[in-house]
Amino acid sequence: MSQFRASGPNSGNRIGGFTLLEVLVAMTIMAMTIGVLMNVYSSVLDRSSLSTEYRAATNIAQTVLKEKMRSGGRLDPHMEGQYDKKFKWIIDVEPFEDGTRKQDAKALLSLYSLDVSVQWIHKRKARKIHLNTIRLLRTT
Repeated sequence: MSQFRASGPNSGNRIGGFTLLEVLVAMTIMAMTIGVLMNVYSSVLDRSSLSTEYRAATNIAQTVLKEKMRSGGRLDPHMEGQYDKKFKWIIDVEPFEDGTRKQDAKALLSLYSLDVSVQWIHKRKARKIHLNTIRLLRTT
């Protein structure tokens, strides 16, 4: 800001500028604005971290399901395990029944419902994703 001489009846020879009160008010407004922006930034980082964990949990569920299907043979009705000491996965396998037809006991293949859940803790709060698929599996 350029300096200028104030004019008027009470000005004397003082140089004009901001008063201490004006500077304090400006700094207070700036401090409040920075506080709000930091809160928003923190919230965005937390949401980004949670989104990354949901994506990782979904990938784990899909990977575990593929590995169990690739292993061949009959799947156990209930399987569980842990990944990276943070994520716990559970697979439940049940015969699929939609109520329109009965399962044939002599059939080599039958429809099964596979439920995959992945659980973890994010900031002291339990989180969970759940995937469900229907697959044609061997019955023997």
